Amino acid sequence: MNKKEYMKAYYKKHKEKPKEKERIKKYRENHKEEMKKWRAEHKEKLKAYYKKWKKEHKGYMKEWGETNKGLINEYEKKRRINQKKELKARNLARYHIPIPKGYLCEVCDKELATQRHHKDYDKPLAVDLVCQKCHTKLDKIKNKLNTWEKK
Repeated sequence: MNKKEYMKAYYKKHKEKPKEKERIKKYRENHKEEMKKWRAEHKEKLKAYYKKWKKEHKGYMKEWGETNKGLINEYEKKRRINQKKELKARNLARYHIPIPKGYLCEVCDKELATQRHHKDYDKPLAVDLVCQKCHTKLDKIKNKLNTWEKK
């Protein structure tokens, strides 16, 4: 049995049922604070686990990338075509709007600004300088609004 056949059989055998996925999602939402607290208490244990995992799986992603170069190139071409406006806006902002050292996030005003957030890609130089956490939150809000508008 080659790797492809093995993986198909494995996923077929271990496929999660939709109800199970929903149950897990609800559990995670309801126990967010407890999980955060547990992670904070077991930082070293988690670090060791991830280090071990990375060591055991070393080279897998590199191998996969080498064997699937055509697939990756195809995906990148599609992405560049679909996100042409976004990529152009990001590049313009990157080269024309530097983030000053020591500049605080415009949203939370607590952490250092490390990223540029576009509210509208049609205005490539109109950006907010934000930290990574706030940028993630802003993008989630933006994606929810875009999804809602499409319906």
